[in-house]
Amino acid sequence: MQSSMTQKDDRAVNAEVEAAGRTIGVVLFEGFSFLMMSVISDLFRFANEAHAARSNGATFYDVRFLSLDGGQIRSSSSLDVWTHACEMHRATRFDVLFIGDGEGARLAAAQPRLLRWLAATLPGCPMVEAFAEGREVLDAARARGWRDGGCGQATVRAAADASDWATPTTTALARVKRDLGVLVAHEVASRLSSAGASALNSVFVKGSAASSTQRVRAAVQWFEANCTHAVQVSDVARMAAMSERNFLRCFKVETGLTPLKFLLRARLELTSTLLVSTDLSLDGIARRCGWRGGETMARVFVKRFACTPAEYRLRARSRMPKATECIPVVQGAN
Repeated sequence: MQSSMTQKDDRAVNAEVEAAGRTIGVVLFEGFSFLMMSVISDLFRFANEAHAARSNGATFYDVRFLSLDGGQIRSSSSLDVWTHACEMHRATRFDVLFIGDGEGARLAAAQPRLLRWLAATLPGCPMVEAFAEGREVLDAARARGWRDGGCGQATVRAAADASDWATPTTTALARVKRDLGVLVAHEVASRLSSAGASALNSVFVKGSAASSTQRVRAAVQWFEANCTHAVQVSDVARMAAMSERNFLRCFKVETGLTPLKFLLRARLELTSTLLVSTDLSLDGIARRCGWRGGETMARVFVKRFACTPAEYRLRARSRMPKATECIPVVQGAN
């Protein structure tokens, strides 16, 4: 009976939103988290695919990546993303606006053109999410006269640091649940949690013409997509057609991290996301994210965040608005 009622509720939601899509803005700065951007992009892509299967095939979410001047913006993983100039979207009303992280955000917080654009754009945004260095941009916008309460029912949140980056995922899932219903949100959460296991196994550039930079950047994507698996650096070096020593050296030059530290960071980011945005058990998350077990995951969390995974989940959820709920993952294993 509950399932039948939920399906009816979702059909009602679909009927209401059929004619009106949503516009999602993501403001990027130099040095942003590529994994963060990928997760947000994939999340709304999965939502679009789920919505299309239930309706007339139309795209519901329009995700736009923005920067002050537009063009290529380089991530902390040395991968570039194409963006639109903020000024081109002065008249755009965003349903959710994410203000990203990165060292470039600190510089952007002093850019009058960006602050003027934010002052004109933020009052029309029902939901604004800033995290890590992006908080400084939001603070600068406040200093120029914009106020959180200036747009009525707006929800404005700022994650405390880069380790708290999972909150944008929670915000995005809550938005999907509100727009498209609980069944679509469940489907998106399930696909998102298992996306890392699918893979960019074919992403490596083959052939002697590929530069070491191209191969390392492909390796970065491969690590991010396969962080849930046991990975041998020597195997990745072979796939990149490089000696292990040369691969280690080039990887450190491109990313500032060793491959193992980069892999650990990617695994921690995925784990943090699942802790905050799903109701999976701690052991279930440990299995999904490639830890040897719950004890190993706990030791790493205590060392990195000075708290256990359970404490991390409680603290992160205590900062969430009451209207934002975690999304149950409806799969057999948890």
